[in-house]
Amino acid sequence: MVDTRRKRLGLIAFVTILTMTAPIGTDLYLPALPEMTEYFGTTSTVASLTVTLFFVFMAIGTLLLGAISDRFGRRPVLLASVLTALAFSLICAFAPNIELLLAARSLQAFGCGGMMVMATAIVRDSFEGRDLVKVLSVTHAMIIIAPILAPSVGALIVHYADWRMTFVALAGILTVSFLLSLLFRETLPAHKRTSRGPLRSIAQLAAEVRDVRFAMLILVGGFITSPFKAYLANASYIYIEGFGVSEPVFGLYFAVCAAASVMGPALNLRVQSVPVTRVFAFGYAILFLCGALLMTVGVLHPVAFLLCFIPVSTLNALFRPYVSGIMLAMKSENIGAASAVMNFGFTVIGSLGMLFAALPWGSYIHGVSYNIFVFVGLSLVFWIISLKTGLLRFPPKAGAAAPEPRTAKNA
Repeated sequence: MVDTRRKRLGLIAFVTILTMTAPIGTDLYLPALPEMTEYFGTTSTVASLTVTLFFVFMAIGTLLLGAISDRFGRRPVLLASVLTALAFSLICAFAPNIELLLAARSLQAFGCGGMMVMATAIVRDSFEGRDLVKVLSVTHAMIIIAPILAPSVGALIVHYADWRMTFVALAGILTVSFLLSLLFRETLPAHKRTSRGPLRSIAQLAAEVRDVRFAMLILVGGFITSPFKAYLANASYIYIEGFGVSEPVFGLYFAVCAAASVMGPALNLRVQSVPVTRVFAFGYAILFLCGALLMTVGVLHPVAFLLCFIPVSTLNALFRPYVSGIMLAMKSENIGAASAVMNFGFTVIGSLGMLFAALPWGSYIHGVSYNIFVFVGLSLVFWIISLKTGLLRFPPKAGAAAPEPRTAKNA
């Protein structure tokens, strides 16, 4: 019994490390972006592509490698994913030009995507019922905690070394993950694996996109949570170049903002009895107000910017699981495929928001503000269309419940 308990705890610790790697890979080197921009003699827009491409290729890795693991098992895909991320992290560290860095960063992200989806798949293979919910709660909490710690650590690395050492540090974390992966035992036995080829498994994902209600909610949720991704791409430039703070101080500001995200899940529980339309109306109003405050008050001082953006960070942590809960409640089967498509859609839209905010606007703060007005505005448009056309109909007090199904009469 004791051995079984230890194995379970060891497995939980292992998947937690896998889950944390991608957020750490995103945020650890953020304090180094201004230094990298100067080192490679490029623009902030091009340098910010290292963040945008990471999210895009991580999403692609999640889609492709998750489907492939259903055919060949978790362990071989996991080992290949960790090795890919590790190898290209080292290439990032010693890249002689920005072009090679962008390419290596993309392939590093592809491997990290495989690690994240394998962590989720391993949990689903190994736990059921309440245990499954508890373990997923732990691993998802790490997605919030990791971005709080990573920029502070990265800021110290940049302060005492240089930008290359942030990738070396990530390679060290990935080395630990690889050694642990060698000890990992397969959780998907051969008799439970799909007989379909990997390409046919991937093709099944297209069925989720053809669900118009599901696709519309991807647009609504992706656009409304985009401003936080825009902040990730611009935060180091806003604080270090714009306000002139040091890297360690930037890490502190970033950590405070990330810590505010913890309020999102708590707020999610409190709004479950509130009508869905009211929750969205409140969220849109607050986001637009924050966009206006960022352009007026937020430009005056780093503390003012932080206070103006904290509600955006909190609402991002509210709406991501809130919309996800609505979408997954719509599905009674193919939940894994639905989850993959949903996360891919959110990530791609968020990446477009990052690219948009990183364009040469009047200032980096303006880029984040314009993202709020444009991308949250698009979310509002799709939300109104969905409600006005009857595509989405919610019970009066649905909380995060699924939209009411459309009848043949109003379909």
